[in-house]
Amino acid sequence: GAGTNDYLWPVLQSMFSEVLEHKVWMNLMDHILVNPPQFVVYLLAAFAVHMRGALMSIRDKSQVAYFCSRVHPVDVRSLLSIARKIEHSARVQDVASPFGLPGPDDRPPLQFLRPSDQSSSYPIVTSFPRSSVDHHLSQFKHIREEEEQYLRRRKMAAELEEQSRRAMAHDRVTREQTELVEQARREQLRQMEQLAAERRERMRQLDERAKQARLEQIQLLQAQGENQSQTVTERQMSMMRELDRQLGERLEEEEEWMRARMESEKLQEIEMATVSNLHKAIQQRQQEAQALQAQSEVEARTKLLQAEQRSKEQRWMLEDQQQQLETKMGLQEAERRAAASEEASKKHALEVKLHLEEERQRQRLAAVEAQRQARSLQEEMEARQIKSEEERRRVDQALAQEELRHMDSIARRREAEMRGRMEEGARLVREEKARIERLKESRAQRLKVLEARQRMERFDRQLAEQQGAWRVAADQHERQVHSALVQLDREREDIAAFDDEIVAREGELRKKVESLDDQRIEHGRFVRSERLKVKASQLAEDAPAPSPSGASSA
Repeated sequence: GAGTNDYLWPVLQSMFSEVLEHKVWMNLMDHILVNPPQFVVYLLAAFAVHMRGALMSIRDKSQVAYFCSRVHPVDVRSLLSIARKIEHSARVQDVASPFGLPGPDDRPPLQFLRPSDQSSSYPIVTSFPRSSVDHHLSQFKHIREEEEQYLRRRKMAAELEEQSRRAMAHDRVTREQTELVEQARREQLRQMEQLAAERRERMRQLDERAKQARLEQIQLLQAQGENQSQTVTERQMSMMRELDRQLGERLEEEEEWMRARMESEKLQEIEMATVSNLHKAIQQRQQEAQALQAQSEVEARTKLLQAEQRSKEQRWMLEDQQQQLETKMGLQEAERRAAASEEASKKHALEVKLHLEEERQRQRLAAVEAQRQARSLQEEMEARQIKSEEERRRVDQALAQEELRHMDSIARRREAEMRGRMEEGARLVREEKARIERLKESRAQRLKVLEARQRMERFDRQLAEQQGAWRVAADQHERQVHSALVQLDREREDIAAFDDEIVAREGELRKKVESLDDQRIEHGRFVRSERLKVKASQLAEDAPAPSPSGASSA
């Protein structure tokens, strides 16, 4: 599916330089330069005929590109003979005659240089081609101005690159500081979560101890319900109430401490969030100021370049007018045509250069815009990440509060069950006492009364025997309760010490954050001073100097 535009036009664009060896190409160019322009087309057709076998073996366009970009072994003599045959063919002459192209027999003979004078000295030169010299001088001046403009643009690009590098370094330092603050905040949150977990574990241990004590008391009541008198029951009930009261007070104290701790943690989180938001707002303002400053510098530079371009165009127009006047006065019609064609080629080259420079400016502006969009996208992603972290933290807090409420409900339910069991034991004791009283009052069943008296006597004996054991158990239980209270007091002191340590760490973290803020402020002052220095140097370098053309015209 490949055509002549695919495999002949690239060869003609490169003038056979990519398909021939160096020596072969040099030999071929000698023949091209001494023949008419249409001879190149004949050579192109001869090359296609010579490479017909290779062209017929091509299957797709990728092989065509490979064919047009590699060197082929070609014999110049055979190529020239094929081109001569094509030139002398009648069909080619019939096609070329309507376009006014001369045939091989109508060519003018080659004119060589005339022999120089055979005298022993050279002729005296009294003048020189002023127009060509002035033209070369103007070309040299244009080239120097273009070089100076290129150097200024390259310097401006280097300055912009240096500013962008400094801005990136500043952003990196700010990001590192923010990461340090976030890391400190995460460490503090981890310590707080660990402290809350330890609190929950201690609360669970307290619940387990209270449950164990209550179970022991219930077991004692159930084991001694039938054999215990009213005084012992009341004493046990009073002991249970006292224990419940102490445990309730301790639970209330723990809950109050946990509530105060949660409020302080919330306040600290709000403070950290405020500090992070303030850092982010300051960073965003600095980035916006940097972007506005860079944009204003780019606009100022573009305006300056446009003004320089307009002044150069005006100077070029004046020089072109002066050159045209000189050529009208001193040159012939052929020289005027050559100067006009040369001027058109220069204008075309200048237009191409201006177009390339505009494309470069567009690419630079597009790169700046892409950097700004990337920064805004990064800031948006960081804001989303912070928002997701805050949502996760709120969910964790809600889950922790829900867990605490669930534990409180379980404790209340267990306490209600234990109270119900204790009430059931008291009810059974009262029923047994009522039954004994009924047995005492019934005279008809004296045997039962005697048996009841015997049981009561046995109960009194057993009670007397077990009072010692009960007293020992009561004393042991009181010692256990006292040791548990002492341990709780020690744990509270440890917690207070740990809280003091946390407060000290928070003070250290605040000092670190303040030192980081001071460093950031110092860095910002240094960056602003460096920018002012760069601006001053740029203004000093870009200050317009008196032009030599203006002095000469004056």
